[in-house]
Amino acid sequence: MLWMALALYPLIEGFAYYAMPLDERPFMALHDPFKPSGLIGQGLGIFGSLMIIVGVSTYGLRKRWGRIQRFGKLRSWLTFHIFLCTLGPFLILLHTTFKVGNIASIAFWSMSVVVVSGIFGRYVYVHIPKTAEGLFFSEQEIERQLQVLTDHVHNTTALPREQIAALMAWFRPRPPRSFLDALWTALRFDLTKRTLRQQARQALAAQSLSPEQTQAALPLLVQSARLGQQRLVTGPFQRLFGYWHVLHLPLAFVMLVTFLVHVGVAIVFGYTWIF
Repeated sequence: MLWMALALYPLIEGFAYYAMPLDERPFMALHDPFKPSGLIGQGLGIFGSLMIIVGVSTYGLRKRWGRIQRFGKLRSWLTFHIFLCTLGPFLILLHTTFKVGNIASIAFWSMSVVVVSGIFGRYVYVHIPKTAEGLFFSEQEIERQLQVLTDHVHNTTALPREQIAALMAWFRPRPPRSFLDALWTALRFDLTKRTLRQQARQALAAQSLSPEQTQAALPLLVQSARLGQQRLVTGPFQRLFGYWHVLHLPLAFVMLVTFLVHVGVAIVFGYTWIF
């Protein structure tokens, strides 16, 4: 909600200007403040750029600098990184007034690819089982987590462990044969979660459990299905995540270099209101 508020407010305020044809914008009262070198337009570019710099640097430091690794979980820093590094590019898009050219276009499209690849990388990342610190689970750790879930269901329902194992095997998709197949396996699970939850409820209802026991065991059964699905895609997704870094990080570097050139040109030619 905070992201939407910060993104939509300047968009709504300047919508009449952004929607106007380029050749008619200079005759509008909104042109001076909302043009790329205007008070609001350039301010959006500056704040958007600062958001990206802060989002990238803080997350990078949290991952690599041992002294601050005790301050908050890595997933929380990643959420903060995603918040800033998606809101910042949107503000920069408003700074461009939806028109890019020259050296700025290289920075803009590099930024766009980085954002899209970041969203894709986030999707892959959340489907790999990991600890609270962001370390990927091994196959043995996944099996241990499934055993923990079995114990929880046993303590909740008093069902025999063999019966619980049969219940937890209700969702077993075939192993993916490629990266695309792994992506489809993960996407299909996400799209059918409501149906899978209903199937899990029906499987529990067939065990003659009380409504309270069914309600308590249902999230455990769904969690076991999710963990089983994640176990299938962990290998392909870990390799895919490694390849993703090969694309994401160099493009981020290209974006940074062209951004610095763009800022330098703006300062040299006096397209600023701060300096």
